[in-house]
Amino acid sequence: MSKTFVVVALWAQALFLSVDIYGAVSAGSKVTLKFPKKMLGVVATSGWSGNQYGVEVECDDSGCALNGQKDWKTLGFPWLVDGVVGKTFVDKKTKKTVVDVKTDVGANVRIVFPNPADVDKGMTAVTLLPGESREGYRAEMYKTIAKSVFTGDLAGVPEDTQSRLLAFADAVGSPLSTTKYKSGSYISIDVGDDGNVYNTLQMNQVQRVARSLREHIVPALKRLASDVSASSMTGVKIAFKVNFKNFLEKYASSSLDSVVMYVPAEALKQFADADISSQKLMDASVILVNGDRIEVSLSE
Repeated sequence: MSKTFVVVALWAQALFLSVDIYGAVSAGSKVTLKFPKKMLGVVATSGWSGNQYGVEVECDDSGCALNGQKDWKTLGFPWLVDGVVGKTFVDKKTKKTVVDVKTDVGANVRIVFPNPADVDKGMTAVTLLPGESREGYRAEMYKTIAKSVFTGDLAGVPEDTQSRLLAFADAVGSPLSTTKYKSGSYISIDVGDDGNVYNTLQMNQVQRVARSLREHIVPALKRLASDVSASSMTGVKIAFKVNFKNFLEKYASSSLDSVVMYVPAEALKQFADADISSQKLMDASVILVNGDRIEVSLSE
């Protein structure tokens, strides 16, 4: 066999492997990442570019696992962010194959494959298929997630109500769960903070909580009212945080109060029907700040 033939044969084999492995994720391909954003973790660290975030994907005959978890689809709401595939390369340190995706939200996401033969199957698993709509996939995942949320006492919550509650939680970036409180069954949502850092020189704890309740939580409760009050649940548990600091301390970092509010479904329905005021709704609810119960006047 001639040397020329051997070289040509090896070149052809390399070309074949390149197309076989990377053909579905060529540079410039548009993709929509569908794994939960919470799956992102640090996959590489560089002194020049800092931490690189992404997911690690491994596949077998039963499907693909992200970060070692086969149930990744139900660990959070789908991210569904658009992006463009950049370069595909082998990391010099880890020897793992990396597909770099530049997302529309300005972040680079690395899809990491310990086995390069998993690239095509793995990219197909973590991105929307051609012709697959965001709305269709999101609705499908709501139904799947609902099966693990609406169980026991809440198994009878209508599907359309389940979907709307999940959509609300998805919009505020919170997982939806259920919890027991004093023998009652509550839907639990964490709505985060209101974006403010309150000045301790101007507002005490109760005043800060009252402001956040009035401007941040009451509007959220109005959106939840019809679905919570029309279901078999006892009420809704709303968790949120209130950030504060002393603004005279130039370099002081902010602190926070963790607030949990248990709102009875009956009172929420009365509030939605304008039968009681927002203050009466506060009075009917249990409000805990860092585990201690407080009473709040919304006029504070």
